[in-house]
Order: sequence, then structure tokens, then C-alpha cells
Amino acid sequence: MEPLRVTPTRRRFLQGAAACGLAALPLPALAEARAAEAVLAQWYRLLIELIRNTATYSPPVAARSFAYLGITAFEALATGNASLRSLAGQVPDLTPLPAREAAPHEEALVLDAALGAAMAVLFGNTGPMGLRAMEAMRSDMAETLEAGLSPELVAVSRAHGAAVAQHILDWAAGDGGAVIENMGFPKEYTLGDKPESWRPTSTIGVQQKPLLPHWGTNRPFAIPTDGACGLPPPPPYSEEPGSEFYAQAMGISGLKKPDRRAQSHRAVLVG
Repeated sequence: MEPLRVTPTRRRFLQGAAACGLAALPLPALAEARAAEAVLAQWYRLLIELIRNTATYSPPVAARSFAYLGITAFEALATGNASLRSLAGQVPDLTPLPAREAAPHEEALVLDAALGAAMAVLFGNTGPMGLRAMEAMRSDMAETLEAGLSPELVAVSRAHGAAVAQHILDWAAGDGGAVIENMGFPKEYTLGDKPESWRPTSTIGVQQKPLLPHWGTNRPFAIPTDGACGLPPPPPYSEEPGSEFYAQAMGISGLKKPDRRAQSHRAVLVG
């Protein structure tokens, strides 16, 4: 497996002028926006590789990290842009973000510091290769982004990015999904004894328990309660053809109802 490393270059930071409507910005703002956009792209490239190489990152866990990193990136920029409305007070339990100091900030550095700090925690359990990749990214980004800037501007920008990341991480820690043990398979779990109860289909030892069976109790991002959507309860479990559950199961799976005549013809041919 090739080592993880994503190296930014100044050329990459200046490409894609028309992306995301940036072409309409004044030249100084355009250059700054391009840099912030490139910072986001670089960290997300590494994020995808880390997900592929971190054992605990099943799809639900990966989706959680994507969500928190996206919010981190948005809030890092929203604190310095009055046209961006913070998600604080809109998503459950997110309180107002730390305010910026009354001093100039370099947006690319704010974003870089926020994403670097958040990913260091969210992927703190990745392997040595992933840890080295994150450290290389931080080093490369610092070399690229800090060139020619005053130490004071660098310090205030990075401090604010780190403060935003810590605020989001503190919020994330209470959602119910922050700690993943045993790759998401509970060590203690009593299997049900009803026909509709979950049953393992794998012969792998750790997979004899369901993956993240309590994930549905995590704090949601967009709805205030689990009953906010007003959905009716599911139909009673039934394997009987003609029942509502059977019809829905067949519709979701795309399967057709068994053809009794075809089955009898196959029986004759085999017999």
C-alpha cells in the first residue's frame, strides 16, 4: 500500500477560478477565496484516504466525520463573513462559535488550522501511516500558506481556527457516536429469538454481533426529535405472501414473487 501523502502546491491553490461563483469577486478576495477552497480540497482528499485506511470507519462513522468536518469548515469561515449564517441555534445543541479577535485574519490559515485540529481528533485512532500523513499535511500546508505572512497574522489566524475546531469537537463529543469500540461490533449483545430478529450472515468472528446497533439513538443533525417526521409505525413482520410487510419487502428488494410453475418445471428437469 502506498504511503498517504497529499502535498499542496501554489499552482493548485490558484487553479479553479470560476468554481463556486468566485469569478465575480474582486481580485484580492478572489485570491483569498481560491486559497480557502484549495485548503478544503486538500484536506478532503486526505480525509477520503484516511477513511479507507482506518479500521473503525464503517460508512455510518465516516458519514459522521464528514458532517462534523463540513460544519467545522463552514463555521471557520462564517465567523469572518457576515453573509454566512452560522449553524449555531439551527442544528441541535450547537452553541455560538468563538468570536474572532479584532485583528486581520488569513482565511486559508483559519480553515487549515480548524480542519487540521478536527481531523487530528476524529482520526486519532488511525494507524501509523495515517498519523504520518496528517503530520505531513500540516507541515506542507504551513509551509505553503504561511510564506510571506507576518508571525502575528499567522498566530491569530491559526488560534481562531483551532478554537472553532475545539468548539465543534466538544459539541460532537456528546452526540452518542464519539467512541467506537471493537470496530463497531458490540462485545455484549443478546440476539433476539423472533423470526424478524437480526441474524449474522458472516462467518467472521467479530461480525457475529450487529454493526452499530444503537447508532440510531445518536443526536440528529437536522431534526429535533426522532418523532419529528411523523412517520407511521412499520407494518407487522410477516413472511406471508399478500401481507403488507411482504409486499414492501419485495418492492424494496426488487424481487418478484416466486413463480410456482417455473419452480415445478425446474423440479421436473432436475428430477
